[in-house]
Amino acid sequence: MMTRTARPFALIALFLAPAGLRSARAQSETASWISAFERRDPYTFVAVDPFDDRVLYAGTVTSGLFKSTDEGQTWRSSSRGLERPDATTVGARFWEISRIVPDARQKGVLYVGTPGGAFRSMDAAGSWQKLDVKLPRYSPVTSIAFDPFDDKVLYIGASPGVWKSGDSGQSWVASNGGLPANPYVSGLVTDPHRPRRLYAAVGSRVFRSDNAAETWEEKSTGIPLMTGQLLGLAIDPVRRDTLYVGTSSRGAFRTTDSGANWAMIEREHLSTFWTFAFDTSGIGLVYAAEGGHVLRSNDGVHWVAFGEAVEGGGLSTIAVAGHDPRHLFMSYGFSLFESKDGAASWRVIPAFGAAVETVRIHPADPRIVLVGTDRGGVLESTNGGTHWAILGLETETVTSLALSRRHVGLILAGTSNGLFRSSDGGKHWAPANRGLCTQLYCDSAVGAVSCPLLVTALAADEASNPTLYAAVYGGGLYRSTDLGASWQPTALRAWPYDWPSITAIEVDPGNPSHLVALTGDRGVLESPNRGEAWSPVESLFDDPKKPPRNSFSLAWGSQRTLFLAAHNRVLSRPIAEQSWIEVLESGPREVPEAGPGEEPLTERECYRMSLAADSFQPQLMASCDDSLSFSVDGGASWQLLPDLPPQAVNSGYSRSYDAGREVHAIAVRGKLLFVANGYGLFRSRNGGGFWEAVLPYRFFPLAPLSP
Repeated sequence: MMTRTARPFALIALFLAPAGLRSARAQSETASWISAFERRDPYTFVAVDPFDDRVLYAGTVTSGLFKSTDEGQTWRSSSRGLERPDATTVGARFWEISRIVPDARQKGVLYVGTPGGAFRSMDAAGSWQKLDVKLPRYSPVTSIAFDPFDDKVLYIGASPGVWKSGDSGQSWVASNGGLPANPYVSGLVTDPHRPRRLYAAVGSRVFRSDNAAETWEEKSTGIPLMTGQLLGLAIDPVRRDTLYVGTSSRGAFRTTDSGANWAMIEREHLSTFWTFAFDTSGIGLVYAAEGGHVLRSNDGVHWVAFGEAVEGGGLSTIAVAGHDPRHLFMSYGFSLFESKDGAASWRVIPAFGAAVETVRIHPADPRIVLVGTDRGGVLESTNGGTHWAILGLETETVTSLALSRRHVGLILAGTSNGLFRSSDGGKHWAPANRGLCTQLYCDSAVGAVSCPLLVTALAADEASNPTLYAAVYGGGLYRSTDLGASWQPTALRAWPYDWPSITAIEVDPGNPSHLVALTGDRGVLESPNRGEAWSPVESLFDDPKKPPRNSFSLAWGSQRTLFLAAHNRVLSRPIAEQSWIEVLESGPREVPEAGPGEEPLTERECYRMSLAADSFQPQLMASCDDSLSFSVDGGASWQLLPDLPPQAVNSGYSRSYDAGREVHAIAVRGKLLFVANGYGLFRSRNGGGFWEAVLPYRFFPLAPLSP
């Protein structure tokens, strides 16, 4: 049965959206908070180019720096030169970006601060060079400031201390006279009105220098000693001698006399102030990020809060477009936000970068491919995966999709927050949960009866008036005969202490009344009458009551053959047969022999299996963890597919096994293959002979989305 000698499976700051916006924001054009391009790697900073408001820079914790030239619609990695020398040890390729400072005096010049030092780019973030600051290893650079009266003078705030260059960054000297020993400088600013004057935030104290950082004097009157770490030290570019500083837990303070006296900004509750930003056009608007609010003030004394409070995390940075004082960008946790009306409302600027959860090739047109992502939206390609566009649902984790061959514009998206439906190809979305989860289950962990709308599987038959199916965690399987407008429970439904965990639902392509469901606790079930009655399929395991130890998958192939992947095997069952036939077997995964002094490793099964079948042609694809096998003859023979870039599969098990390589979603139509793992979405157009990253996630330069 095999066509080769080798075995096929060669063994290889949390974002919380404001209440009421998490589920409905993507469906309404009037929604307020929206993610610009969400990733599992949190944002650390956002900056606007002082010469072009359309150009943005965003820093992350481990993925480096990204650049957009169209107000966040598309992004590219701009991290060449920011690589960590210890990347293989710490598991992060790039330095964390703690500060981004475009030079308003020289177009195309930028500076970034990282735990690995300060870096400068002379080509608009095309490449970066490290500045020769004699900092200890892993000393975070928190601030970078320019002397407004001398273009050759630069300052850096770091741990430890303040550093100064008088020759445009060629050489540096420590400038800490008067500062505490080993000072951690959390903020550093120069005075745009008074030459040689600087301010530094050190611990819970503010210091001022009037001689270009040669000596420092404390200026903290009014700031309590028990304030905690000072954050976001900022100087008002319009109001002379006015500064602001936030704290980690005691609100924020303001001075109007160059630091001689500070007064607390009056707020109802004391909270964390992360950052301040200013309008430089002369209007004098001041913005601040406080806890879960964005604040705006016309005078620095009276503040108006916008947005609902968000618990946890905390807003990080705000940037104001230089040519429009009401045009803002803000980073918060895993998300970027934009407002064009001074923080009164926020609009979406979607892009990509989130992990791919599911992929579907449209049954009506193989050029149309849709993917669901983890809080990055539903993406669509109309040319087989070359270019992509966002369809919506940017704040949802989209784990399943259902499409209809007869109703091309119909899309169902199952999420961890319920079911959503679009009838116009993704232009508009609406919740579609009416009738779902009419049964409740008891959560013994919290002692309460609840009904979470976690959609675990979706399916649609190919009748002229299609019947849709949705599986809900703890709620069973539901059926809709009105294109998702309402739902009715099938006989496969839940009740407290007795509910099936449905992981897949498949409709017989030759008989729309025949359903097959894959469950984690009852094995494979089938129904001959659209879910009115169910019976178990022949036992596939030694103990029918014991579920498989690994995840498993189900798919209909051509000729109405049902395929199942479980326990390191792929089995098939033609519609006319009652028993399963093993078509692919890998056996337990092999492990290397233990070295001297090491404990021996035992054999184990695949952790994760996926299966995809072309219902029109005999092609099949199966995965076992990070290994891929492909069949062009309905499972009669198999071939091991080559590695995904960069060597993301078929690498052999080791104790440093990279879980990011595990395949968790696949799709096949003829020789067009898609595979998603922790590194992104990959495509092959020749049956797996060559792979290319089309939606990369980790360690890849991001290609732009099409408009």
